[in-house]
Amino acid sequence: MPLTAIIVDDEQLARDETRLPAQEPGRRKRSRAGKNGLEAINLIREHNPDLVFLDVQMPGWTGSA
Repeated sequence: MPLTAIIVDDEQLARDETRLPAQEPGRRKRSRAGKNGLEAINLIREHNPDLVFLDVQMPGWTGSA
């Protein structure tokens, strides 16, 4: 079964950079991305990921709460 990951960061470039290793050929991973704390909660509830990359300084809800 593939490893699943959620990437949450308010900066698009950071989401893209974090996602690249998961898309390398031969790796069995699936990732989803969000841009704020609310999207993080919804994505985690929906996909029940194995791993979450969460920015701790975002506008609104943050990863430090």
